[in-house]
Amino acid sequence: MPAESLPLSQTGQTDAEASVALGPNLPAESARLLDPLNILALPSLSRHFADLMLRCAGQDTDQPWPAPLWLAAFALSEASRRQQSCLDLEALAGQPVAEQLALDRLPPGFPTHFPLLTPWLAALAAAPAVVTEGQSRTPLVLRGKLLYLYRYWHYEQQLAHNLAARMNSSYTPPADAAEQLARLFGAASQTAVDWQQVAVASALLNPLTLISGGPGTGKTTTVARLLALLLSSQPELRVVLTAPTGKAAARMKQALDKSRSDLLARGVPADLLARFPKDAMTLHRLLGYQPGRIDFRHHQDKPLPWDVVILDEASMVDLALMAKLLDAVASDTRLILLGDKDQLASVEAGAVLGDLCRQAAAQGFTPARRQLLLELTGAEPTALGLDDRAFSDAVIGLSHSHRFDARSGIGRLAFAVRDGAQAEALAVLDAADQQEVSLRPLPARWDALQDELLSAFAPYLHAGTPGDALERLEAFMLLTALRRGPYGAEALNRQLSQSWCQRAGLSPRQPFYHRRPILITANDYTHQLYNGDIGVVWRLPGEAPRVHFRRADGTIKSFSPAQLGAHESAWALTVHKSQGSEFDRVWLVLPPEVHPLVTRELVYTGLTRARQQATLFGSQAVLSAAIETRVQRPSGLADALAAALS
Repeated sequence: MPAESLPLSQTGQTDAEASVALGPNLPAESARLLDPLNILALPSLSRHFADLMLRCAGQDTDQPWPAPLWLAAFALSEASRRQQSCLDLEALAGQPVAEQLALDRLPPGFPTHFPLLTPWLAALAAAPAVVTEGQSRTPLVLRGKLLYLYRYWHYEQQLAHNLAARMNSSYTPPADAAEQLARLFGAASQTAVDWQQVAVASALLNPLTLISGGPGTGKTTTVARLLALLLSSQPELRVVLTAPTGKAAARMKQALDKSRSDLLARGVPADLLARFPKDAMTLHRLLGYQPGRIDFRHHQDKPLPWDVVILDEASMVDLALMAKLLDAVASDTRLILLGDKDQLASVEAGAVLGDLCRQAAAQGFTPARRQLLLELTGAEPTALGLDDRAFSDAVIGLSHSHRFDARSGIGRLAFAVRDGAQAEALAVLDAADQQEVSLRPLPARWDALQDELLSAFAPYLHAGTPGDALERLEAFMLLTALRRGPYGAEALNRQLSQSWCQRAGLSPRQPFYHRRPILITANDYTHQLYNGDIGVVWRLPGEAPRVHFRRADGTIKSFSPAQLGAHESAWALTVHKSQGSEFDRVWLVLPPEVHPLVTRELVYTGLTRARQQATLFGSQAVLSAAIETRVQRPSGLADALAAALS
């Protein structure tokens, strides 16, 4: 079959029957093949995948209409490109094809709507390329009303079974746990539950604990006190800190180090604090990355050699990587996941942390767990579960922000965005009693803001040493919603490179000019440089350029430019790339028009990178549309977990 032609299937139906089965507005009388020149309206990768699925099913490709299988495979491929682990057939059934797949146009004669649900499910269940519940290895798996690529179905099942297995076991807390909790947190309040204390108590009992909270809610403080309690009863406990990116790992280690003074003030001995982890590593390094392979050195048959694994920024971890992590963690290892369920989900398929937290929110603590927490903390959490093995016993939400108080403009705006409160968000921006957040129009030309931008970067540009420069890069950062386009990270990086080189009398044609900020974009295990690491080029007159990076332990390591792997400039970062980082001031650039990728999760994540001040560039219309738009990632993880538990 020519590559440019569209595969068309035999459905075994009359034209009238096909019109009903495939959806409304389908002209049954048409029988001509689609124009090959117009087929370019459809993304080629998804077309070829749908072609392959049709051939795998042994269906005739010379019929005039795409079969239900072809449409499902095409839509699934497009969903995968949008980081979805599965396709919700019920949500698509009977809906307009172009609108649902964000296609500018469809080829002439192409079905305008997806099939109706009942005949669509029946057609897929009968296709040889599809199995239900994955009884055998076929390219596609149909589970209820969700359609999967086999590998994502496998990862979801693997993760669900590993989660369920951890729920079926528990730890006995140390005999003096209640006394130690009281020493670390103080006496229990009669009016409010200390959820940090509840989180520590839960982690003493659970092989797996998820702690979700926004910025400043005390996730690291909670972990520090948990470690103090665990190490006091088990001095030889082996603990490892990990995160998806090198930057996030380094920040986690720094935050844990800062908690030492608080612990000393609460009577924790210095020799115990000396046993805290000395380093943090990326998740790929922890699992044992193997070049050219999708599996890791550590897995079920060769588990990780740690007693406690603490993962930060868990919202960034995709379905496949989380499944592999759970597979590699030994059954007697305590696993702690930290993150913010309201942040952007992973770059790859899935939204594991959000899925699990939503599942837990619908349940509450089991009666047995509620009683144990009362005995350990003296406080009785009010949420009560309905069964004896509620997954929510493992999930704790921290909501009180110690960074943003009730008067904080950043906090008020971020939480309004998070909650979808559009009117409240705009009211915060208009309020005269705060100077922390503002909304400015997009400039027609960025060079009009050249002086203001370079002034914002002034602390960095006036640093006297590479170490100072790396530290001062946290004073200000330009964040963008999109990577490409005139207001994307690529364009703004070019603009800022030219502006700085012009100001400093440097040549932008020399890629490693003095003070160029560098972002590593792929893991380099040889040099221990990881995706998300930020460095700075230091090139004094008469000297060769060196690129300096700060390690997780605080030391500075420099490299020749020739040693660097994949990298780009870091004058401007996408919000995705900024996850795991914080800055004193942030400029967040929205696109000039409403864009499906600009969601409330993206705006919330960008805003909460700022500690002191955040400026948004864009229109109220674009911001309002973003607040109303949520990331939609269908998932069957909650159902798979419930099935595994039962």
